Amino acid sequence: WRGLWLGGGVDAGFILSGDNQDSDYLGDGRTQEFSRSYQGTPGDATFDFHLDASWRFAVGKSYLAPRLGYAWHSQNLRMRDGVRVIAPIVAQNEEDINHDGKVDEQDMVITGGEPVNQPIPGLDSRYDAVWRGPFVGLDLMLKLPAGFSMSATLERHFTDYHGEADWNLRGDFAHPISFEQKADGTGWIRRIALEWRRFARQTITLSLEERRFEAGAGQDRIFIPDGQSIAADRFNGAHWTSRGVRLGWRYVW
Repeated sequence: WRGLWLGGGVDAGFILSGDNQDSDYLGDGRTQEFSRSYQGTPGDATFDFHLDASWRFAVGKSYLAPRLGYAWHSQNLRMRDGVRVIAPIVAQNEEDINHDGKVDEQDMVITGGEPVNQPIPGLDSRYDAVWRGPFVGLDLMLKLPAGFSMSATLERHFTDYHGEADWNLRGDFAHPISFEQKADGTGWIRRIALEWRRFARQTITLSLEERRFEAGAGQDRIFIPDGQSIAADRFNGAHWTSRGVRLGWRYVW
């Protein structure tokens, strides 16, 4: 068992500033956009957690290590200070859907979108996304002269995607859960790092990392105020891409 290593990690991040975009489309493949708004993202957060086991095969002072583990990645997004830049064009349907001789909401249809510049007062919506599931990986570490070492990591993830939202300005949706989206997905994490062990217990690390996750078609359920869920169009999928640079210092007791 000398080659067996158990590991884990927890990462939390906080978004200090940024913007996100919310769009709606009439056509497939994100075509015929009829609504678009931009929102600020103050107070957003991310959280990552993983546990894994690896077996290290030594090659001189370097090693190769296959890994097996479980990971949880979440993004908690809040939407405030919104501005609508494309608004729906609504027209009356030729057919009286309710057959009551009156023009009501059910008799209106969206035919397209038009440019506007409209603030969205009272906006305080949220969307929480979670990617969770097992992964397999491979680590490679090479010892270099003068206390340096270089490592590379490749991970393949098999995830369950779960998205949950509260659209606070929609009176026809339930709160605090307005809808949820579920799908199966996969992802890649690639990482390369350079370490410098300046002293016996201290290490300085510079690393580059890229994450690409994608969920396919799944289920989208909308919740209405009476507590019931209603069937909606299928969930078309989700994409998450992240790139980062990290500079770290580690002290080993």
